Amino acid sequence: MRGRYDVVVDAAHWHAFSLTSALLSRWSAKAWVVGARRGPAQIYSAAVEPPPEGASEVEAKLLLLRGLGLPVPPSAPPLRTRAGENLSRWAAGVIGGEAILLNPGARKSDHRWPPDRFAALGRALNKARGVRSLVAFGPGEENLARAVVAQAGTSAFLAPPTDLPHLAALLRAAVLAVVNDTGPMHLAAACGTPTLAILHASQGARFAHRGPLFATLVWPEVPEALAAASRLLDTAGAAREPRRSFEENG
Repeated sequence: MRGRYDVVVDAAHWHAFSLTSALLSRWSAKAWVVGARRGPAQIYSAAVEPPPEGASEVEAKLLLLRGLGLPVPPSAPPLRTRAGENLSRWAAGVIGGEAILLNPGARKSDHRWPPDRFAALGRALNKARGVRSLVAFGPGEENLARAVVAQAGTSAFLAPPTDLPHLAALLRAAVLAVVNDTGPMHLAAACGTPTLAILHASQGARFAHRGPLFATLVWPEVPEALAAASRLLDTAGAAREPRRSFEENG
């Protein structure tokens, strides 16, 4: 029993039972194992009923607290990050004013909205809102980002290579992020950036974040994405106005 845990929570996906995850959880635990009631419930010390339809992945995972006799928060806590002053200055210098951040990459190729649509959205946003787009990329994705910039013309420019802290700084400085269903989607939400997430399938909505500054679309055409992006920009602008007025009159 050496090296095993007092309590193990099997937080595998809710949509399908994973025997591998369940058995590893049981093997890793000294005694108490919590999991979802998706398969043989006798594997678990406490089996929690599956979440209601439409629950987000985070909200669904929090329901597993019931198996430990703990209260479930009424909503998932928002993600948060902190900005360093040096990185904020660096990001402001890269963007040089206002910019929309486009992130066309994703680890899975079928999660990538086509680069020509990212480029077309960048052109449309520049025409409608007068804002250029900064195209960011992860490891091995520079050619993809360059293809978006080439097709977007003067409406977009290429970001420098970034690690996670530098990408977060660019997201905080951006007025909007348009991302695929991938890691930068969650980083954008954590940075408080208005975010339009492009999902490859409706099932991806369970990974979405709550709130007026986060929207999802499933493989949209460019006009639909433009409309959603414009709504997010308008919502973010309206939220900033009262603060600006207070600061000017304070």
